[in-house]
Amino acid sequence: PETEDIVITHWCWKTHEEMENLATRFIRRTVNSAPSVSDDEMQGDDPEEQGQLSISEAEVLRHRVPAPDPVLISTVSDPDNPLGALVHAVGERKTDWKRAKNAAAKIRDPAYSCKAFHDDITAAFPELQLYCAVSANDRATTSGRTADDEYQRTIGALFAVFWSMRLDIGGMESFCLGLDRSWKPRPYDDQHRDAEELQKRQAFMKNTPWDAITRLLIDAQLLQKTKSGLKHDPDRTLAILVLLALHDIMKMNALLPVVAKDMKEYCGYKTGEPINDHDIALSYVLERYPGALPSYAGLPKAQRDSIKFTHCKMDYNMGWLVQAEAPPGALFKTFKQVISAGKAPSCDVALYFVHWFADLAAAEPCPLEGCEKFVLKFPQRVLTQFLDSFSVVQNLGSDKTETQVLEDYLVWRWGKVEPSLGPPPSGKGSIAQMRATLMAQGDSSMIVKTFLELPAEDQNTLAEEMSVTGIRNQAYSREPHSGSGPAILIYYAPALMQRAGRSNPRGALRILAEVFRQARELWPLSEGEADTSVTVRIDAIKELEVSAILRPESGYTWVLTRTSGIDATVKLVSVSALQGTDFKSNKILCFTPRVAIKSSMMGKVNSLFPTLPLMPRVRRLSLW
Repeated sequence: PETEDIVITHWCWKTHEEMENLATRFIRRTVNSAPSVSDDEMQGDDPEEQGQLSISEAEVLRHRVPAPDPVLISTVSDPDNPLGALVHAVGERKTDWKRAKNAAAKIRDPAYSCKAFHDDITAAFPELQLYCAVSANDRATTSGRTADDEYQRTIGALFAVFWSMRLDIGGMESFCLGLDRSWKPRPYDDQHRDAEELQKRQAFMKNTPWDAITRLLIDAQLLQKTKSGLKHDPDRTLAILVLLALHDIMKMNALLPVVAKDMKEYCGYKTGEPINDHDIALSYVLERYPGALPSYAGLPKAQRDSIKFTHCKMDYNMGWLVQAEAPPGALFKTFKQVISAGKAPSCDVALYFVHWFADLAAAEPCPLEGCEKFVLKFPQRVLTQFLDSFSVVQNLGSDKTETQVLEDYLVWRWGKVEPSLGPPPSGKGSIAQMRATLMAQGDSSMIVKTFLELPAEDQNTLAEEMSVTGIRNQAYSREPHSGSGPAILIYYAPALMQRAGRSNPRGALRILAEVFRQARELWPLSEGEADTSVTVRIDAIKELEVSAILRPESGYTWVLTRTSGIDATVKLVSVSALQGTDFKSNKILCFTPRVAIKSSMMGKVNSLFPTLPLMPRVRRLSLW
């Protein structure tokens, strides 16, 4: 009947070539952006054509550059070729060294536009096409982003370097304001911007310490000061461009290598296993198969060595430094070992931070909008602290120990606090005071005053635990320690101090003291553990106010659970679930004044009286 629909399904065979073309068209939709400012075919003003995109989709896509054609590859496993997919993806592609060197040579030429730079790098580096290397059955990335997102972020990182290298010749404007459709910086008073967004961009441009960025580039020997002004090193510049072009290619699942037969393991991955960590995977290729990536292989040895050092995994967390979150062992030990093993010069340490800076600046996949991550979504105060810290960390390349470098940093930051806190403290509790003020990122004088007024048990706990270094035979000069370990890193302690500590610093400090106390019950001090650190995660309480931590939901209590030999985590646990709990690896957190039960007895009492979790709810009439 006319009122009913008829559905006809037609089945037929397709040739291999037709299937491959179909897959390529599907992949192109996931890899290629639609409209971009340089895609002439899609810049029409046809409202019907534009109407095919939703507003949000069109808004996102207009910030992007056109992606390369997708590279369809086979992911058939070949045990005799651990780089099978990568070799297939690269194929016969070669680096266009003329255009690569042109980009490096002209990066500070006022007449050399961002559009010309973009065209040179995309034509020069075949590795950029690998961001679109996907197989018909595996289009995923290790980051969870789309392949196009990773490509756009990579182009954004290259743009961040381009703009940073020419801050004095228009780069600052592009960094902050982004580019218009003619690839020129958008106007400072752009009327097409949302007023609030424009105000943020203008404030960033005005308040950012641009001289610190230039100083970092000088330390990395990318720039140098001369009597006639800033000059750049084209060879060094070429190295950072190559690094950024290939630094995230192993986020494409289809390209991940496997550990070769002739290796028992590589960084924890065993023979025949895919290396799923994208950073370790790229280091594996750079070390074992440098010829697989033509742009890397074609560089002089000195530049290749700089890239290998800059990219290797150093377990370094910038936030741990600027917020004094970690002891020197967890913070610097691996970094120091890498520097010492490779005898890396300080300029390569600075290059590491240039790479870090550019990568984070481009975290948002919209390169034509400037460095949005920093400009719109990153606390400017924290960015300034990051920039200030770079020169401090470069001291790891000197004869100073990890603990000396961190102590110098703490003293330096103490001296920069306004209003002044007076001379740096010394003696017991001095390191805890300096670290607590950086964790809080707020009213430093109030944090110091509160610390000095804490009950003796809490003050002593914080003083002792926050001065443990986690490195054998190292101690702070102003507060010597016994030399035992392990050191305890409370992950997200700064978040707790900045949230709960903003309104109740006394409560937040006492909560940290209790976490330290119970963590020490799990890992008693030992001379044999002096060279180690453990991590205690407080994710469950980091966003809560003090009152919410002291008064959990009825029938629940906070427990610190040891999850491995080097990790523990705070959890909210039902009291009924504690029956039969192993209290050797689980400790009740009692966030209230400790009256009848001494810290040293908690383990015994816990094992004898499993109903103890009820006590915090009885005794929590707060003195805080």
